[in-house]
Amino acid sequence: MASDIGKMHFRRMDEGTDADFAVLVRVHEENIRKLPDLLIGLLTNLKTDEAYPVDRLQHPASGHARPA
Repeated sequence: MASDIGKMHFRRMDEGTDADFAVLVRVHEENIRKLPDLLIGLLTNLKTDEAYPVDRLQHPASGHARPA
């Protein structure tokens, strides 16, 4: 990813050039593009607890109250 997008060369935002900020925009856009798949993957992984009768994805939606 980084080799295709470019590389920023600043350590502080006030040291960034227009070229650095163009790379920053591309990095941000790439991260936003990947976000839906990342979130779906995280939610899907919650269903992998097969040892429990209710997995971590179902549990919050089941309306169970916390023990007192």
